[in-house]
Amino acid sequence: MSYKFGNERVVLYSQPYRKFHLNSLLLPTLFGSPSFSSLFPYEIAHRTAGVTIIHIASLRRASEVLTLGGLSGVIHVKTPGLNFGGCGKVILVNQMEQYVVGYIKDETQDKIHVKIDGSNENIIEINRPVYDSANGKYNILQPNFDNATIQFALSEYWPLRLKLNKSGSCSIILSRLSFNDEQSVIQTIMD
Repeated sequence: MSYKFGNERVVLYSQPYRKFHLNSLLLPTLFGSPSFSSLFPYEIAHRTAGVTIIHIASLRRASEVLTLGGLSGVIHVKTPGLNFGGCGKVILVNQMEQYVVGYIKDETQDKIHVKIDGSNENIIEINRPVYDSANGKYNILQPNFDNATIQFALSEYWPLRLKLNKSGSCSIILSRLSFNDEQSVIQTIMD
C-alpha cells in the first residue's frame, strides 16, 4: 500500500500510517512561528499554500519537535527501562552485499547516526541523503567501498514523514522500535 506525500509516493512496507486532526493553534507551538521556524530547512521536504511535508530523521529530533509540556508524541515508556518510539529507518549494505536494518537515533546537519536492529554495536555514522523535491525522492549514492574506513553504505532511507494540511488534517508515517534505557535497539515492532 502507498500514500502520496506531496509529490512523493511512499510505499509503507512495515511502517504504520495514521491520520489525525491537529488544532491550528498547536502548529506554531510545535513547529515554530512564523512559518515552521523551529525546523531545519532540510526537514521541510515540500511546501504549498495549503500543505507542508516534513521529514524528520532521528528519534532525538522527532522527540524535540513533537514534545509538548513534557509529553512526547514519539516516545512512550511501556515499563521501567523499556521504551517504545518512532523514528527514521534505513537499510544499510556492507562490502559483502549483506543488508541490515538500522534506526536513526541521532543526527547532525550532514550525518545520521544509525543503530543496527537487534545489535549492541556502536552507532554507525552515515552521510545524510539529500531530498530531491522535484522528483519526490532521496538521492542515494552508490556505495564506494574502496575506502577501507567505510563499513556500511546507505541502501534505503525512510524518515518520519508528517503531512500537515492548513485545515488541521494531518498524516504521519514512521518506523516503530523498542529500546532500553541505554538506547540499545531491541527490535522492530511490526503491526
